[in-house]
Amino acid sequence: MAHIDVRDLRMQYGDQLIQERVSFSVPPGCIFAVMGGSGCGKSTLLRHMVGLQEPASGDVCIDGQGYWGEMDAAQKQAARQRFGMLFQKGALWSTLSVAENVHVPLELHWRDRDEAERAQRVRDVLEWVGLADQADAPVHGLSGGQVKRAGLARAIVAEPEVIFLDEPSAGLDPVTSLRMDDLILSLRDRTGASVVLVSHERDSLFRVADDSIFLDAESRRPLAQGRPAEMQHDGALPLAVRNFLQRKDEQA
Repeated sequence: MAHIDVRDLRMQYGDQLIQERVSFSVPPGCIFAVMGGSGCGKSTLLRHMVGLQEPASGDVCIDGQGYWGEMDAAQKQAARQRFGMLFQKGALWSTLSVAENVHVPLELHWRDRDEAERAQRVRDVLEWVGLADQADAPVHGLSGGQVKRAGLARAIVAEPEVIFLDEPSAGLDPVTSLRMDDLILSLRDRTGASVVLVSHERDSLFRVADDSIFLDAESRRPLAQGRPAEMQHDGALPLAVRNFLQRKDEQA
C-alpha cells in the first residue's frame, strides 16, 4: 500500500497565494481529513495530490518518490493508477448507466482481465454500496446520496491503494451522511487502503478521521494537525480551528 508524504507545498493561482508550508503524511490504512473554511484551498490540495494540478513549489511523494519533481511521465501514470477519486458532485457520465459509469476505470486499469471478471467486479462493488438494484438505471434519475455512492463505487472499483474523497457527505441528510461514513470506514477496514477526504461536515470528521490538517484561509497556512475528535477539546488550538470544530453542521 502507498505511503503519501506532502512536503512543503505552496499553492497558488497565478500570483495569488492560496496556502504555503503545507506538509503532512498519510500512511497506509489512515483516514486523513483536510479541513478548513470555504476558499482555503482544500480541493486544490487534492488536485495537487492526485496529479491534476502542479503546485507552485514543494512535492507530493509516493513511497518516497516525488510525483512532481522526480517522476517521469510513465512513472506518473503508474502512480495515478494507484489512486481513486470521488469528485464533489459525483462527475458521472450522464449518458451512461450506473454500472457503465462504474465500469469505466476497469477499461483503463484492468485491461489484462477478461470482461466477465470486470463485469463481476462492477456487480460486487455496486452490491457493497447498496446500488445493485440501480445498476442499469440512468444516472439522471438518482438521488443525491445515490450519486455519491455511485461515484464512490467508481472510485474504488479498480482496487486503488489511496482513495481521495472531495466532500463525500456534502448535501446529504443525516441518515444518508451516516451511511456514507460507514462505507468509508468499511472501505478502509476491508481493503487496507488509505483515504484522504475533504469535508466541512464536523460530525463526519469526528466519526471517521484518524488524522487531519486544518488550512486557514486568512493566514494561508495550516494552523493545526491531529485527530478531529480529540482536537475539539483542545483549548490551546487557534481560535479559527476551535470555531470550525465546535460549530453546528446545520449552521455551516
